[in-house]
Amino acid sequence: MTLKRVIVMGLGKVGTLVATLLHESQFEVTGLDAVERKGLPFATKMVDLNDPAALRPLLKDADALVSCLPFHLNIAIGYDDHQLRNFIAQAHRLHQGLDGTLLG
Repeated sequence: MTLKRVIVMGLGKVGTLVATLLHESQFEVTGLDAVERKGLPFATKMVDLNDPAALRPLLKDADALVSCLPFHLNIAIGYDDHQLRNFIAQAHRLHQGLDGTLLG
C-alpha cells in the first residue's frame, strides 16, 4: 500500500507546519479546520471537527490521518465514531505514557 493521501486535522501552528512539510515531501495533503484557512500551499476544508459524521466522508479515501487537534477534541471524536476509535485509543495511551501516568 502506498501512503500518498494525508489528512491533517487542526491547522493551528503545529498543524500548518506538519501539513506544509508533508506537502513539500510530495504527499497529497488536505487540511481540515473549524475555521477557513486561506493562502496555504495545500488543499483545505472548513469542517466541524466535533462532528464525526461530517468528518467520515472526508476521511474515507485518506491513506493516513494526522491529528493536530487539542487532545480533548481527539477523545470526543473517537468516542463518537468507531472508525476513529483505534487511532484515538493509541493517541490516548501515548499521551498518558508521555506524562508519566501509564508505563506500558
